[in-house]
Amino acid sequence: MYPVIVTYDNLCAIDLHYQWLDERCQSHQLLQQEGVGPFALARLAEFEELMALLTQQRSIVSLLRRRESKDKHRCLDQMLYEEGRPPRLPFFDDQHSKLQARIMARLFGGEKRPS
Repeated sequence: MYPVIVTYDNLCAIDLHYQWLDERCQSHQLLQQEGVGPFALARLAEFEELMALLTQQRSIVSLLRRRESKDKHRCLDQMLYEEGRPPRLPFFDDQHSKLQARIMARLFGGEKRPS
C-alpha cells in the first residue's frame, strides 16, 4: 500500500520537510506496518494529475514505488513533472470554463446580481 495524503496546502515544499515528517511518523509508529510504502503528500492539483495518469493507462503504483528507494523524500510534484504532466481531466476543464465564464460575466456585465 502506498499512502497518499491529499492536502489543500503545500506542506512539503522541499525534501527536508519529507525527511522531518518521515522521522515523526517513525517516532509515533504511524504508517510503519509491513507492506506500507513511504507516504506521499499531494496537493489537490497533484491528486488530479495522479487521476489523469490513470485515464492514460499509466501506473500510479510504479511512480509511488520509486519512492521506496532513492526517491523516498522527493516531492510528488517533482516526480510528476519528470513523468510528463498529463492534461487536465475533461470534467475539470468543463467546470473550470463554466466557473470562469460566470466570474467574467459578474465582473464585466451580462449577469444580473440578486438584490
